[in-house]
Amino acid sequence: MKVIDAHVHLGDCRMCEYDNSEEEVRRALEDNGVTTSILQPFPNARDPQRVHERISELSRKKPGRVYGIISVNPHCDAQTYRKTVERILGLGGFVAIKLHTLGHAIFPDSKDAHTLYEIAAERDLPVMIHTGLTNFGEPALVVGPARSYPRVKFVLAHSGWGGHVAQAIAAARTSDNIYLETSWISIDDKLAAISSLGPERIMMGSDTLLNMGVEIFQYQTLLKSGKITSSDLHLIFHGTAETVFGLSTGIEAEEAGV
Repeated sequence: MKVIDAHVHLGDCRMCEYDNSEEEVRRALEDNGVTTSILQPFPNARDPQRVHERISELSRKKPGRVYGIISVNPHCDAQTYRKTVERILGLGGFVAIKLHTLGHAIFPDSKDAHTLYEIAAERDLPVMIHTGLTNFGEPALVVGPARSYPRVKFVLAHSGWGGHVAQAIAAARTSDNIYLETSWISIDDKLAAISSLGPERIMMGSDTLLNMGVEIFQYQTLLKSGKITSSDLHLIFHGTAETVFGLSTGIEAEEAGV
């Protein structure tokens, strides 16, 4: 079965002291049978521009297997932010833009966040938003923006990780343009999200390379237990991400890897 990991990081992270090389990402994808990855920089990389360039380079080398998400700190002059995002889009290969509420200390309903949403609406880009762990990442704070920008697809990364899963599900129930990426939440919470929203609103993501196999295994366990169907799993593993991010992978499961 084709598998898209909607949340993979490339490069270094000063906060978490990670540094994922291209080879480490390639090995993780291959070992776990992931056919396509959507890569993004960590929110506090030493050289975000260079990481975006590396992602773009991979997208050209591996068309249909690698896509990118733009992740730039929005706490700056709006025109400066716009120019930075446009420069990265010009590199090619990017299909979404990230609001990292934790890494950039930004509320989803703040003025600087709305600059990001305006660009997303203009360029028809989905928005991935880090949710959970801090007050910055309260899923309820995405409801207002989702209603203000109804044509923008909002993806709640981590589905309210750290005690806010019910709030993430409730937020998604208020707006059809809110989707859940489910890295780090429990298998029971994954099932609750599927049962409440339907598999067409759920996508698989890992966030860290060591977590990739865990996330896949949880969904395979739900299938084996009869809690979800094969059709559900197809949507969660690739269909939802293909729809939200406008992907055309054309890649079969045995061709996994970067």
